[in-house]
Amino acid sequence: MIFKRLFQKAHAHPDPAKREEAVGKLNVSDERDKQILHELAFNDDAASVSIRALHALDSFTLWLKAFEAHLNPKVQQRAKTQVLALIEQPQSVDDVLFTDIVKQGKHSALLKEMLFNSARLQHHAQLAVNLALKLCAENELRQYYIQIANDEQRRSIINAFCDDKSGAARDTSNHATSNHATSNHATSNHTISADIKAIKRFKKLENSPDLAVYIEEKLYELEQRAAMPSKVKATATLLNSRLLALSDMVDYESIEGQKQALFNEFDALKPDFIYLSEAEAGEISAKYLKLKEKVEKRQASLEPAYMAQKHLNATADAISDVELRAKTIFQQINILNNTDESTQLDSQVELLSRAVEDLRLELNDIERSIEQNPGQSQSGVASNKASLSALVRKFDSAERDLNALPERIARNGELERLLSQIKQTDEGHEFERLSVQIEALVRLGCSARHKASWDAIKQEHAKAQANEKAQLISAEKRCFAKLKACSNMIEQGKFKAAMATYSAAAALYDELNTEASASLTHRFEQVQQKVSELKDWQSYIATPRKPEIISAVSELANNSDIDIDQRAALVKQYRGEYSSLGKLNTPDDDKLNTAFEEAIERAFAPCREYFAELDKAREQNLSKGKQILEALDAIATLDDAQILSKQLASIGGQYRKLGNMQQKARSQLHKQYLAKLRPLQAKVDAFYQANAAAKQKLLDAALALSSHENVDEAASQAKALQTKWKNIAYAGRQQDQALWQQFRQANDAVFARLSQSINAQKQVDNEQANDIELSIKGVNEQIAKAESFSDLKGLESKVDELKASVASLPTDKKSRIAAKCKSMESALADKNKRFEQDKSAQRLNAIFSVLESGYMQASQTASQEDVSTSLASMSAQFRQAFDYASQFVNEDESNNADKSTEQGDIFADFTRADITHAADILLHDGKITPDSADKKRVQLSLMAAKLEGQSLRDADGLLIEWISKGRLQANDFAQLNILKSLFGLSDPTES
Repeated sequence: MIFKRLFQKAHAHPDPAKREEAVGKLNVSDERDKQILHELAFNDDAASVSIRALHALDSFTLWLKAFEAHLNPKVQQRAKTQVLALIEQPQSVDDVLFTDIVKQGKHSALLKEMLFNSARLQHHAQLAVNLALKLCAENELRQYYIQIANDEQRRSIINAFCDDKSGAARDTSNHATSNHATSNHATSNHTISADIKAIKRFKKLENSPDLAVYIEEKLYELEQRAAMPSKVKATATLLNSRLLALSDMVDYESIEGQKQALFNEFDALKPDFIYLSEAEAGEISAKYLKLKEKVEKRQASLEPAYMAQKHLNATADAISDVELRAKTIFQQINILNNTDESTQLDSQVELLSRAVEDLRLELNDIERSIEQNPGQSQSGVASNKASLSALVRKFDSAERDLNALPERIARNGELERLLSQIKQTDEGHEFERLSVQIEALVRLGCSARHKASWDAIKQEHAKAQANEKAQLISAEKRCFAKLKACSNMIEQGKFKAAMATYSAAAALYDELNTEASASLTHRFEQVQQKVSELKDWQSYIATPRKPEIISAVSELANNSDIDIDQRAALVKQYRGEYSSLGKLNTPDDDKLNTAFEEAIERAFAPCREYFAELDKAREQNLSKGKQILEALDAIATLDDAQILSKQLASIGGQYRKLGNMQQKARSQLHKQYLAKLRPLQAKVDAFYQANAAAKQKLLDAALALSSHENVDEAASQAKALQTKWKNIAYAGRQQDQALWQQFRQANDAVFARLSQSINAQKQVDNEQANDIELSIKGVNEQIAKAESFSDLKGLESKVDELKASVASLPTDKKSRIAAKCKSMESALADKNKRFEQDKSAQRLNAIFSVLESGYMQASQTASQEDVSTSLASMSAQFRQAFDYASQFVNEDESNNADKSTEQGDIFADFTRADITHAADILLHDGKITPDSADKKRVQLSLMAAKLEGQSLRDADGLLIEWISKGRLQANDFAQLNILKSLFGLSDPTES
């Protein structure tokens, strides 16, 4: 036994530090050492030893195996780190193995981390995309899309959503994309709708114009595909409806013309039935076949009547054809009727007669055909017979015209001679004689040309007579009007005007001479009588009227209460009335005229003073106008257009307020005002135009922002444009407001886009937050359901991913969800801790069950087979400790062995009771077992060993030391119960 302890291998030492140090001395090239390294790497309880062994083996495959199956989480975590590092190195992992690992997809957490961090995986673009589609939830896929994916990969991701047969590349259980093609390749509208929403979310993340257009095209394709089932059903329903309507028609040709087109349309639609379920496609096809049969039966029932009608129509067409050819013959006969030449007349008549006879024979054949087909409709037969009869009558008329052609040509020649004569005559009697002869010949029949010539001559003759009569009537009307006006003037006392009007009427009457009517002559004589009496009455009327007017004027002159305007109007009226009485050129009349002038002057005197005041006011207004002109001269040197604009506005207001002035002065002043104003206004207009141009430039920039890709940047630029706008001066009344309205609308459009973008981003954030909350809820449920470490496998990486996702959320969402994430993290830590405690408790229970089983008693009441199960579950150190202790009968032998193997180690001198005290001191600060001299001795020995730099034992090391003291004696069971309480397996008070 002593030799066994003496030659114990360092890699099997109870102290992990010793084992870790021993790993460095093992040669991986040695097969035996390599096996020891494998054992340490996967079965050693100390994580540091396993990690050191794995580093010594330096194998990617072993690191991957450790990540997959090692029971120690620390080793798994270190293995994960190493795997991620080595997989990036082609010398450690070749491309074949790399591709195989990614394609297998066994380690989702590891592969997901590679997806976002592996440069090597990103070089395999399509492989990376396939992995992202397989592993990532939609929010993670969007993160990969915006942070990692290049343009080609983005297209592949978008294509994965758009391809309804891409199920192999898309996980259908719990990831962002899903395929749902049914057995008949019908597409689920619900899934396509989800794909459309997902692609729209990708579109919001896209900054590339080309990819944005590509996404728009794919969206359009998906929307078209989503609409296909309803579109196909609607088209098929419409086709069946049209077939149903066709089956009710009574027109054979309409059915014939439409049915084949509908049949072809339905056949062309059949390939699109893949978008329908089998039941829907079968129902539509069955209905179509039923309607197709109904249409064909309907057409068959209409066919006899159609054929009869077709024969009837053919007969009508034949009649029309004969009528058309007959029309040419009738035209030739008309040409002969209108000719004056008799050359070859007989031969032409003979040819036309034969042609008419041939057409008569055809009509006879058509008539027999009608009689031989009794199944035709009576109305159609009657119509055809009526057409035949009418055509026969035309042939009869044509034959009569042909027979009468010689006489008709002779009449045409005579008419030509008579028409030539009547055109040359001017005498009414000769015209009447020739017209009687011409009318007789026309009634007997003549050419259309001669008849038209005669009609034109008659019309021209009638028009000339009408013109003469109209001129006579017009002259009489004018004369009547003059005579009537003269009578009215005489009655009104307008004698001078009446005399002039009478002279004009007399001249018109003399022009008419004998053509004047009796009524006009009678009226002229009446007016003539009145005019002759007019001179005698003029003196009689004027003598009493003038004194009356003078008296009224004198009364007006003495009236001081009358209004100026009314006074001036009365003065004008009285002067007009007095002037209308004329001058008699007698001494009495001259006195009256002088008296009137004096009275009218006195009556107008107040008006003259008033008008003088008005002239004075006009002069003052003119003076103000000149001051305005001087003010324009004063501001002509101003350089500041803005101040000049204000000054012009003020001066313009003053000018518009100017009162009345003489028309000539006003016109001259206005010309001078405009001459001075125009150059100044031009300067202001140029200033306004420059401001308008500057504002137009800002307007154009604002309008361009509507198509700016980055809406936040567009809004920022819009605010800057508004600031610039405020710094630009007024641009004129007509332009400034219009430009401002357009500018404001352009800015409103940008801020509306910003608002939409913010709302869209909020929606994306809300969706992302909801997704994260759902993921947290799912992880919490997995944590709650977990019953072992294997159930928690992979959750730590999910928790880390969710923490990273929460960190990327906006502040308003982050605070709420961060608390849930922290609670989830605490729950996972608590669960891990509980499993660790349970694992530790199970391990300790297995150890103490072996100690209590009798296997370690001196009498060894239990056999090796009885505790083999418990020993198999222990680590190698404890198995070695039990194996070692079972070989010693008493404690002294074991102590001696310890002394020979562990010189300088205080635990070699400790008894089991001492180790129990040490466990209380090291694990519980001495608070469990009561104080005693032995306990103080042990405490002092531990303190001294620590000062000397010796390594003290942890819990497992203490237990291994306790077990290694050999088989249990009777007095050791009391120490075993105390030790059991120190390791938390029983109540300390019970010990």
